[in-house]
Amino acid sequence: MTRLARLLLTTAAIATLLAACGTVDEPTDPVDAPEEPGDEDAVPDDGDDQPDDGTDPDANGDDPVSGTYGDEVETAVADAAAHFDVEPGDIEVVTAEAVTWPDGAIGCPEPDMMYTQALVDGYRIVLAVDGDEVAYHGEDGGEPRRCDDPTDPVE
Repeated sequence: MTRLARLLLTTAAIATLLAACGTVDEPTDPVDAPEEPGDEDAVPDDGDDQPDDGTDPDANGDDPVSGTYGDEVETAVADAAAHFDVEPGDIEVVTAEAVTWPDGAIGCPEPDMMYTQALVDGYRIVLAVDGDEVAYHGEDGGEPRRCDDPTDPVE
């Protein structure tokens, strides 16, 4: 095979691999998004997730603390109750929030371990147990794990 043919095959293989990786779609700016027919009277979202009926958000199933991470909070509370030998009702949820971890350690690095060096979307749950804060960290879609020596997310 000639040198030119090998070069062309290599280039084609690289192009195929890059195409297989796909592209990342940039989020569209809602201000620049084309209007759908009939949206002339649409009210823009003001970011206020409070129900318009004047009821307590908890009554509608939206817990302002645990929000999206309700199942993960429930798992963390059950684990903390068992670990610290307390009733789940005696545990307070301080925060449950989406975060970005700086690496695969998800804010809980262990000695002598190596972790992927890439940003990881996840969450942080902080519970109050007998006056002490206990951190639980996880990656999106993963189970929370207790973190005895937590580090901070990237933001």
